Amino acid sequence: MEDYSRSFNNIESRLEVDKNLDSISIDAKQIYGGYESGAYRSIFNFANDEQKRNITKELVKQVSSTEHILFSETLNKDFDDDKPFILHSKTKSGELLERAGNKLLLKIGMAIGQQVEMYQEKTRQQPVNLEFGHVEERKIDFVIPAGYTISNAADLKMEQVFKENGELTMGFVSTYEIKDNVLSVHIREEYRNIYYPLSQFDQFRKIINQSSDFNKVVLVLQKI
Repeated sequence: MEDYSRSFNNIESRLEVDKNLDSISIDAKQIYGGYESGAYRSIFNFANDEQKRNITKELVKQVSSTEHILFSETLNKDFDDDKPFILHSKTKSGELLERAGNKLLLKIGMAIGQQVEMYQEKTRQQPVNLEFGHVEERKIDFVIPAGYTISNAADLKMEQVFKENGELTMGFVSTYEIKDNVLSVHIREEYRNIYYPLSQFDQFRKIINQSSDFNKVVLVLQKI
């Protein structure tokens, strides 16, 4: 197997509130490398135009919650290209923003796409086997609209990691910083092994559910 770090499913996006304060403009790049890129290269090389349009809609919807695509392009789709496959899109979404009196509610957690939840009640009987080790890195910049401040930015900070013999083998860590009028969020979720024994399943589930918890984060924007 290739080293885990060579297979990745990353997102780089910039979110801006439209002037009417009723929707979000999203400029996003979904970036796939290593084993993660193979299926997408196949689709965008061999599928027909309708199939390409449909899969583009589904992929873009993951990071914007809308099919209102203003622009999209694919980069580095050739199989012999060592660069990562990229789907670049620009959308306008009303799904990520709500008004609540004089406040704005930004569903920023949805910008990383829907996440798997593992809240099963039955006792796990088998170890975890992944197809390959991989990394999921998300970098989200949100332009804070003039006259507003974020009251609960600390909700973005999460950490759930597991180390074996002092070495990290899986984890989810999200951090943020605010500089001038831009909130920058960084998330790194990684699974360095393809096999996790049953004794580590509870920790694996905590990490999976941490990403799901981030999915539910809603930022509260208050007028200054």
